[in-house]
Amino acid sequence: MVATGYYLGYLSSIEVVNLDPSTPNLVCDNLPDFPNSLQGGIGHLFNGTTPIIAAGYKPFEDTYECFALKDGAWKQISSLSTQRQYASSVLVPLENENEVIIVTGGRHLDNLNSVESFNGMDWEQGMDVF
Repeated sequence: MVATGYYLGYLSSIEVVNLDPSTPNLVCDNLPDFPNSLQGGIGHLFNGTTPIIAAGYKPFEDTYECFALKDGAWKQISSLSTQRQYASSVLVPLENENEVIIVTGGRHLDNLNSVESFNGMDWEQGMDVF
């Protein structure tokens, strides 16, 4: 999934690149535009089915918002505890077959050393990592 970004201005477009080897050519499927122009956010395919995009920078403001693609539209589902852009994130499988998204660092006025996790419903603030 290629989501938002910056090219001669802030973008709100989303594309999915199909890497299925049974498809003769790579295919990009356009998804509905993201509700905000955004740069430096994080994104994951949560539980293998739901695209999630969070954090980032909107022109002239940072954002706490977290959106999921549901029923063909981007819907806000929660908010992060900390404004952050250019953070690192990883999707972590749990033993109970659920997943969490772990977000570390990023920037908001200065470099951040905090961690947040997302369980599919809410963001939880973690400890500082350095």
